[in-house]
Amino acid sequence: MGFSNIFYRFALLSAIYLISCNSFSSETITLRVTHAPPHYFQDINGQWTGSGIETVKAVIIEAGFEPKYLDVPWMRALMMLEHGKLDMMMGLSKTKERSKFLHWIGPIRNETMNLVVRKDNENFQIENLDDIAEIAYAHNKTFGLQLGAFYGEKLATRLQQELFSEAFYTTSSLKQNLGLTSNGRILGFFENKTSIAYRIKHDPEYKQLVLHSFELNKAPVFCGISKKTSPESYQKLQQAFDKLEQNGTLDKIRNKQW
Repeated sequence: MGFSNIFYRFALLSAIYLISCNSFSSETITLRVTHAPPHYFQDINGQWTGSGIETVKAVIIEAGFEPKYLDVPWMRALMMLEHGKLDMMMGLSKTKERSKFLHWIGPIRNETMNLVVRKDNENFQIENLDDIAEIAYAHNKTFGLQLGAFYGEKLATRLQQELFSEAFYTTSSLKQNLGLTSNGRILGFFENKTSIAYRIKHDPEYKQLVLHSFELNKAPVFCGISKKTSPESYQKLQQAFDKLEQNGTLDKIRNKQW
């Protein structure tokens, strides 16, 4: 075999090795996204960004992966996580039921769930869940709860009481809550305080709504990692999160003005 053939074979094997290494290093993590500024939104170039996305993106890249974004509804995303069709989802409350099919990374941030009502209902006198129920009965209307969302243990426990649960109506999405509240079909709904405040300020669709002073729940939220994702990938993501949390990188992202 001539020197040129040996050199050619060596070069070919080296190229195959490099391609293999690059393929491994660019393994993707599929991440659920949605339009919910300032945590998740698309910039003028159509690129996904926001405080939540940039936080998790930094973790994914530090772990040696590339993020792949999937814009899917909330409930569908949870089902995809359970069946291994999605790797990661942000902004999740840690619950016993979800822990059956999810590993957890975080907390990513603290989240407050506030009541959202029309401006003409801003003066509802509400200090606790009993007040919510009394107002619903007095007006013969309900408050909206989004299917698959978690609003805290206190509300979850009370919803097991049939009479109390009749004060609420289950909706499929934030958009449905918006429409029903704006049209006066329901009295209001609960939503992430930071996100809904941003929408009320910047989105004309929300101009009829206000944040009520009643806070339903305040708790940390996490990234959920599908248990169908490889244990090695989860371990790398966890290690990357710990590193970036300790060196202050994630706090810099969180504290940025979006």
